[in-house]
Amino acid sequence: MLRTQRTSIHRSLVPRTFARQFQHRIRANSTTASRPGRRVLLPVAACILGVTGIYSYLHFNPVSAEAPQSNDVLLKSTSTPSLRARKSIDTFQPRQIDVDVLLREHEQSHTPPPGSGVLRYDTCQTASNQPTEDDHAEEIGSKWSFFASLDGHSGWETSAYLRETLIPFVKRRLEYIHNVYAPEVPSADIIDAVIKYAFVELDDIICKESVEEVFKMDPPSRTAATAILAPAWSGSCALLCMYDKESRVLRTAVTGDSRALLARKRPDGSFDVHVLSIDQDGENPLEEARINAEHPGETPVQKQRVLGMGISRAFGDAPYKWSLDIQKKLFEGYLGNFLRGTVKTPPYLTAEPEIIRTKIEPGDVLIMATDGISECLTNEEVVGLVGSWMNKTDELPSVHPEGGFVGKWDNTRYPLWHEKKRFVTVDENAATHIIRNAAGGSCRDLTTALLTVRPPRSRSFIDDIQVTVVFFE
Repeated sequence: MLRTQRTSIHRSLVPRTFARQFQHRIRANSTTASRPGRRVLLPVAACILGVTGIYSYLHFNPVSAEAPQSNDVLLKSTSTPSLRARKSIDTFQPRQIDVDVLLREHEQSHTPPPGSGVLRYDTCQTASNQPTEDDHAEEIGSKWSFFASLDGHSGWETSAYLRETLIPFVKRRLEYIHNVYAPEVPSADIIDAVIKYAFVELDDIICKESVEEVFKMDPPSRTAATAILAPAWSGSCALLCMYDKESRVLRTAVTGDSRALLARKRPDGSFDVHVLSIDQDGENPLEEARINAEHPGETPVQKQRVLGMGISRAFGDAPYKWSLDIQKKLFEGYLGNFLRGTVKTPPYLTAEPEIIRTKIEPGDVLIMATDGISECLTNEEVVGLVGSWMNKTDELPSVHPEGGFVGKWDNTRYPLWHEKKRFVTVDENAATHIIRNAAGGSCRDLTTALLTVRPPRSRSFIDDIQVTVVFFE
């Protein structure tokens, strides 16, 4: 995002110059003074103004009295704008923003080498928080291809950590189990179990091994502890899709409420909507029953939230997982958070994913998105937008949804913006196309406003968004 900066006159020069000008005028007028006592008052006034100038200079530009400053030095100091200058009120004026530049700033399109089973994949993301808390990762291989969509919260550290570690960690565990069973192939259930175990193991590294490392430090270091525990203090949902080219099986592993959809085109041009994930949050009755059963005598899930959290599964979020003894020790010695009175018998959250297997057919399209999309669009609309992008038209094709509980359908954002949905197809990147229509569609003024409103107020109107669209052979 481009920001305009203006270099202003150094404020310390203004009071001193003002005082000198007034003193000069007073001296000039003193030669024509006729009233008694004026010659006494004028030097006093000049003295007062001079002292005021000195005070203002020292107040706005504190320097050592033993280090005289020349005007050249003072003027040079304005070459690097101060924090106050960077927060100038000119940033509150309407700016000429190209919404297309904003939307396409982080878009990517990739065409993998032949043989992977993937024709192309597009990614894009937009930020509401600064920095954005969402992230993504991909790895294309001759046998397996991985795509990860990461929805961070309470900070960006966990999603950034997962961007670097999740796919390599799961891949190593899968390679190991295939070597163990070679020359046979592990069963589908065993592969699912390995992926689940890898998620939990990685979360243990984030939450458990990190705190053990902190407690072993000799001497203890709050600075080092802050860095080591950063991915544990914040949190992230994780959506990992793994495509096996040989079996054409797509596995969708979901921890949290990011969503995966499959668009499958029918011969008549309409699309089937296949939901490949189930939101794991306080609105899911299965999750509510599971968590409440794990904590007898408590009701952790109330008003469709888990101790105030929207999601019921996540990486990190260690204050909902650490024992009370650990949290007390961190609070007393390592700048830990205040102990939450509602946290009585942790852990309440888990990183273990739910996995859905799907057989991919030629021409299928996978859409992965953080929940910033599901707050704006329904599953049918997302699949329809893929169809309109493929057909290069603004009209959404007919879609055929799946039934049953698949997650929240609150679709709250457009009513909040007081705007009707009006879709448009102008982007070459399919992920950017979905984000544009989630954030205002053809109403460019609304899209511009949503993408430029500053945090923390921005979070009241739109979430961070990350989208990945995968086209299969």
